[in-house]
Amino acid sequence: KRIQSLAQIPLNEPQVQSLGLAIREHKTLRELMLRGCNIMTQTMTPLAEALETNLSLTSLSIEGNPNFGNGCTKKLLQAIEKNTRIIHLRLWRNRITVQGGRFLADFLQIYPQLVTLDLSCNQLGEEGSQAIAAAVADHKHIKYLDLGSNKMGDKACKTLADAICKNSSLETLKLYWSDLSE
Repeated sequence: KRIQSLAQIPLNEPQVQSLGLAIREHKTLRELMLRGCNIMTQTMTPLAEALETNLSLTSLSIEGNPNFGNGCTKKLLQAIEKNTRIIHLRLWRNRITVQGGRFLADFLQIYPQLVTLDLSCNQLGEEGSQAIAAAVADHKHIKYLDLGSNKMGDKACKTLADAICKNSSLETLKLYWSDLSE
C-alpha cells in the first residue's frame, strides 16, 4: 500500500501529528512519499516518532522540502536506525549540506540493510559527498546510489572511484550535474 496523495501539499504541525499517528498505527503501509510538504525541524519530530515504530514501511521518500536540511536529516536517520525495516531512502532536493552528508555517512556504517539511497539535488559539496562515498565502500547491500547535482569535486570523485572498486553490491550509480571536472 502507498500514500502518494501528499505530494505538493504543505503540512502544518497539527497535520503532521495526525499523519504521524496514522503512520504509527498502520500495519500494512509499505511506501510513504512526502514531496513538497514543507517538512522542517518543528514538524519532523512527530513524523520521526512514528517512523521509529512502524514496522511495515520499507520505502521512504521525503523530497523537495527546502526547509528540511541537516536538522531533519539527523532526526530522520535516528528514527530509521530504530526502525530497521526501511531499505529504500530518497531524500532529494532537501538542502542537505556537508554536515548532513556526514550524518548520512555515519548512518550507512551502522545501517547495513539500506539498498537504495537517493541524495540528488542537495548541497552535499565535496566533503559531504566524499564522506558518503567512503561509507559506501564497505556497505554490503547498497545497490542504488544517486549523488547527482551535488558538486562533488575531485577528492569526492576519487573516493567514490575507490568505493566502486571495493563495493560489489552497487548496481546503479548516478552522478549527473556533479561538476566532476573541477
